[in-house]
Amino acid sequence: MVNEVRKYSTTIFIFLICLVFTLLHSNNFFFWDTITEVSLPANFYYDTNFHSSFFNDPKAIGHQTLVPLYLAAVWKIFGKSLLISHLAFFPFVVGLTCLVCRYIRRAGLPQSMSLLILILVILDPALVSQASLLTFDTPQIFFFLLCIAGYSERKNLLLLIAFTGLCLTSLRGVFCGIGLIIYYLIDNYINHRRLKIKDALLFLPGVFSFMIFLWLFLRSKNWSIWDLIVSLWSGSSEFTSFGRLFKSSLIFGWRLVDYGRVGLISVFIFLVFKVIRSKFYYDEFFRQTFLIGLSQIVVFFPVTLIFTKFIGHRYLIPVIIPVAICTGYWILKYSGYPKMIFTIVLTLMISGYFWIYPVKIAQGWDATPAHWPYYKIRNEMISWMKNDSIPIAQTGSFFPNLASFKLTDLSDATLSFKEAELSKDNYVLFSNIFNIPDYKIDELFNDSRWKKIKKIERMNVYMILFKRE
Repeated sequence: MVNEVRKYSTTIFIFLICLVFTLLHSNNFFFWDTITEVSLPANFYYDTNFHSSFFNDPKAIGHQTLVPLYLAAVWKIFGKSLLISHLAFFPFVVGLTCLVCRYIRRAGLPQSMSLLILILVILDPALVSQASLLTFDTPQIFFFLLCIAGYSERKNLLLLIAFTGLCLTSLRGVFCGIGLIIYYLIDNYINHRRLKIKDALLFLPGVFSFMIFLWLFLRSKNWSIWDLIVSLWSGSSEFTSFGRLFKSSLIFGWRLVDYGRVGLISVFIFLVFKVIRSKFYYDEFFRQTFLIGLSQIVVFFPVTLIFTKFIGHRYLIPVIIPVAICTGYWILKYSGYPKMIFTIVLTLMISGYFWIYPVKIAQGWDATPAHWPYYKIRNEMISWMKNDSIPIAQTGSFFPNLASFKLTDLSDATLSFKEAELSKDNYVLFSNIFNIPDYKIDELFNDSRWKKIKKIERMNVYMILFKRE
């Protein structure tokens, strides 16, 4: 019994840490895009008893429905609440953490070095933030890492199941899957100088499952997902002009280095040039991890260039994880100053937890733990407004504070804030996590027109209730 406990001690430790983490965030309501991507479809399936596979047209979001269906099923069995929702995503949080640990072990490093690399990966601000949310990005990353485990360990059935799951999580999961196929082709060429058709067939169930989803969506809606994206997210479907290509490249680079990754990405860029110049990959583990990261970049970078406003911080987690592993591995095993470089890289990354830009600079709040105080701040503000009889339904606000409480808090109330109309509203609720245009910020902070009647602030995140003068 004692030997069994020791054998699985790392897994038990990860399980307990992830459980504590999940319970600490179990009151976090649906936030940012998770409201429309997860809560809205899950509530639809729950309320209609899975009567339809897709929404009515105005509510369709176009992503695959595996995760919302899963969450709605969990609600049917255990009850609908925020705690149950977070526990539903808990297995994916534990799973992806264990898979990162399992992959790092393949490097054959001393336990202390493996632990340091694990810390570098798991403490990434975007990954930590997403793990605290009710988002399909967590299952997506889990299936992505499970695909890598299946391929690296030559477990064909595992790879087949994982790749199918990846293709059913979201549209971004499909892009991630394309990156894995590119890695497979590169790795096969390096090792065998030919394509092994038998292994390539393992990707077909995932490809077919996505094609079936597209066909069912078109058959149900009589329009394509592309039509949906154009109608709902026009900024993400517009092609970039030639003159904006350079700006789009800078945006992609900034998403990579943002929130403290500047040290990590700087070392990785150095490694890219070093590998290209010398054509030397150090060892097999470095080569595989390095190429997995590059294969994801090969997919996501061109998409960033082609479309405007497409890329978000969380989209790049499949890039960041292998980049962090191979960079941390190189620092600890091959660099001349491992302790100093690793300390600088990790310290910069931890500092990213506290990066908050000036209010007029938009940032990806769902990709940083800096947004965490917002949950308590919003709840306190709503309680204060109710106690002072300020009508919530007549109070203007901004994304992501516009959905009904049924979708955000999973309450029975369909109450919601209205979309702010600064020329008409008497009350407007604002937070610095709302990425709104500068002219609206200038209008609200014009003391001659608006009065601050309540402000709640924690850790540089704040919410202000304005009343028209």
